[in-house]
Amino acid sequence: MEEIWIGVATSAYNEGGNLAEYYTRVKQQLEMQAKIYSDKFRLRHKIVIADNCSTDNSRALLQVIAAKDNSVHIMLNAMNYGGEPSSVEAIRQCTDCDLIIYMCSDLQDPPEEIGGFLEILFREADLDSVLATKTNREERFAMRLMRGMFYRLINYSVKGYHLPKGFHGFGAYRKNTAVRILDYWDSTNLTLRKCIITATNSRREMKYIQGKRKEGKTSFGLSGYLRYGLKSLIDGDAATSRIAFGLATIGVIVTILGAALIVVNYLSGKSGYSSGTPTILVVVCGGFTVNFIILALIARSLESGFRIQKRSKPIYKLISRMEVGR
Repeated sequence: MEEIWIGVATSAYNEGGNLAEYYTRVKQQLEMQAKIYSDKFRLRHKIVIADNCSTDNSRALLQVIAAKDNSVHIMLNAMNYGGEPSSVEAIRQCTDCDLIIYMCSDLQDPPEEIGGFLEILFREADLDSVLATKTNREERFAMRLMRGMFYRLINYSVKGYHLPKGFHGFGAYRKNTAVRILDYWDSTNLTLRKCIITATNSRREMKYIQGKRKEGKTSFGLSGYLRYGLKSLIDGDAATSRIAFGLATIGVIVTILGAALIVVNYLSGKSGYSSGTPTILVVVCGGFTVNFIILALIARSLESGFRIQKRSKPIYKLISRMEVGR
């Protein structure tokens, strides 16, 4: 019987109030799926949790869990490297598995969706990933507005790229796809979400209802979305040219409106402009536009090398009681 390994990767920072439940629910789902597919596959699993230098009881709790369960691997980061670098290293630890599921440890990504991921990937062998997109989320108007702006900024910053609304990384990926995601992460300065979208060639979206955080506070409030969106805009491989083209477009509009207003005022005889002044003002506005168009064209020609950036990898201690001979 074919043996298939499933790796579940996540990172955590001060999630002491959620980790025990997270582990229990993930473990239950993995064991349940092993029974469901027992006549077709022998499903085995590993659970990787990267602790991003928590200051609460998360580390102690994780070590207790790992001591009792051979399938749990915990990574204790030497410092807080940020959520995405920590998550990437957790995914990297799962690349010896056939399928990798990435999710948040705060329980807003329901572990119960694991069954849906596996059902789709087992049924459709040509798919390389399943992306979970959240829906039916109750939130304030300001947050909904900021979230919409966030996805527009990200999609605006990269060529040939569309981030599905409501997608933050939660999903299931075949091994080769996970390796491609890591290659993009290591060789570019793209965010993790962008690396995922760029690396997935044949994907399926799966809707889910995002759960409520039970303990702790999220870093993705109004300001968090704005910071991440602006960073994505700046880091994207199309950001410079698109910003320049955007400014050039504004310049065209300002030039046309300004020229029209100047001409109307001049012809009315009430402008007070001396002879030739309207022409000079229009030329100045037009020059502004032409300069930004030239900047956009130059930027586009240089952007192929703009993405390259050397990332430093987190330093961590790996703790595991996985059976010898895995």
